[in-house]
Amino acid sequence: MKTASVQLSKNRDDLRREFFALKSPRQVAALLEVDYAHLTYLLYRSPVEKRYEIFSIAKRSGGQRLLMKPASSLAIAQSKLLEVFNAVYRPRRCVQGFAEERSIVGNAAIHARSGAVLNADLLDFFPSINFGRVRGMLIARPYGLPPAVATVLAQLCCFKNQLPQGAPTSPIVANMLCARLDAELLRLAKSCGARYSRYADDLTFSTNGDTFDDQIAVVTGRTVQLGSALQHVIVTNGFKVNPAKIHLRKPNERQEVTGLVVNRKPNVRRTRVRQIRAMLHALHRWGPNAAEVEFHSKYAYRRYYPVGHKPDFRRVLRGRISFVGMVRGRHDALYLRLHNRYCEIDPEWADKRIAGPTDVLAQSLWVLESEAKSITATAFALEGYGLVTCQHVLAPDLVAYRSAEPQKRFQVAAVAADETIDLAILKIEHSLSSSLAMSNNEVQLHQRITVAGFPNHNVGDAAYIEPGFVVQFRMRSGVRRFHVSARIVAGNSGGPVVDEKNRVVGIAATGADSISEAHKTEEHGVIPVSALKHLSLAAV
Repeated sequence: MKTASVQLSKNRDDLRREFFALKSPRQVAALLEVDYAHLTYLLYRSPVEKRYEIFSIAKRSGGQRLLMKPASSLAIAQSKLLEVFNAVYRPRRCVQGFAEERSIVGNAAIHARSGAVLNADLLDFFPSINFGRVRGMLIARPYGLPPAVATVLAQLCCFKNQLPQGAPTSPIVANMLCARLDAELLRLAKSCGARYSRYADDLTFSTNGDTFDDQIAVVTGRTVQLGSALQHVIVTNGFKVNPAKIHLRKPNERQEVTGLVVNRKPNVRRTRVRQIRAMLHALHRWGPNAAEVEFHSKYAYRRYYPVGHKPDFRRVLRGRISFVGMVRGRHDALYLRLHNRYCEIDPEWADKRIAGPTDVLAQSLWVLESEAKSITATAFALEGYGLVTCQHVLAPDLVAYRSAEPQKRFQVAAVAADETIDLAILKIEHSLSSSLAMSNNEVQLHQRITVAGFPNHNVGDAAYIEPGFVVQFRMRSGVRRFHVSARIVAGNSGGPVVDEKNRVVGIAATGADSISEAHKTEEHGVIPVSALKHLSLAAV
């Protein structure tokens, strides 16, 4: 019996081809690389009470959640089937939960900077998906499996006539079964000028306006109800909505999507950051043992672990810091401060300090000034090009200096510029010791970025560096610009926009007049760095 390894020996293309060619239960066993006798034992002859360990954990909203953990041999077979399903299932973009390269961060990014955000929760999501629904889904298009094969696969995925919450296969099977629901909700959202995404049982809609079409939501005073069209789609797909978890939030309220704040960009709650800082303080002041006692006395009763399980304090703290990095980015200044502070306190992590890429980013920046235009702007050193900025900031008396050395000023002149594209390359009589590299990848929607520069700069100010996401694309002068959630403010023009690897993906071009006005404009526009290829290095 080949049950020692979870990893299947076949590649994805082979798994997909063999899945659609399945004709019998014996072929299912062969596909999963499990002896057929062992598979039938797992499904039909093993004691029912030993197939799953059943326990409960506390829900955040109160009450208990029933979890079913499969026995090890059954879990191995399910993990192999999960690998097969990953090769077969093609999730829609709106599916953000339990799909490869999708996360709560990507889910939140879809709805960042919206006028209104509507959250709804499907009631008893996994328990409402029974054996018959799973079997029927596998028989129907696009899978089209023979009934005997669909029966075996559904039996492998289900327990007590439901998807067991805790089995490796349950999340992806739920996603596969929700394909029609997702398609219909996407069509409804688009017809109403809204956006839609689903993370497991969490449905989220957002719109640029401060109200939704009545087909999606109806607001009466402080009461919010789902629109009749939305309710109809959910019910006809075999689900119910939890009426206690319907929320509509406007920009003046805290908008959340799968636990992340999305008013400007996906972000963690301030209370979470404060708690991390308190835990760091306790670890530094009292040491790990006393800090752990304090943690369990104050917080552990609110955490959602199996009865009798006490997580290690330092592992919890590292996990929470890592969560901040996942949400805000591994180059984010707050994450780096929290991570490096932990490394200072815990001797075992002393060698895991991270040098901030923001230092390299800041060192590549130059302040531009023109008395004739009464402006300040930004330029940056780019490998292979020199000093790069926007064309609209050019002036005969333009000078450049490093923010840390405002007394050392250098005359600059354009050696290439294009007014239509709004880009320029400058010549400066000074060595560019720190330069950024250019990204060769095409910018993607919801991609994480960082904006840098000198908005409303005064002598002595440090560089402004703010993370964000790509939120939309717009054609302008034949160039596909992209807009970002990070604020671009007067003085930022010409500054670099970099990806998570600190590679330049664009040049900041349009924004607001001041930080206080930044929330009133969508014009936080960026010129893709690839547009530099249109400039010729000739005197202007």
